[in-house]
Amino acid sequence: MNKNVYPLLNLYELISKNGHPTAFGKALDGIEVTSDPDGYHLEFHSQGVDIVLGFHNTYKERWDSKTDLDQFYKKADNLIKQYASATQH
Repeated sequence: MNKNVYPLLNLYELISKNGHPTAFGKALDGIEVTSDPDGYHLEFHSQGVDIVLGFHNTYKERWDSKTDLDQFYKKADNLIKQYASATQH
């Protein structure tokens, strides 16, 4: 199992609750997330990065450059920290 699965599940919940609707799902701070009706298939899209979480936590990432991927995870980490600290106050 990829170590990135659990933070991405947290990110999905965060964007689902706090993001704005898009044509395909919800987005927050440049990260869009989409899901199938059952929630078994999640897709994250950001500039140059596509990440898919599937059934039984299968994981696939596609990115244009390592820099794009690093920026995606930095943005995701910042969102998780920002919303975690906002809920603690």
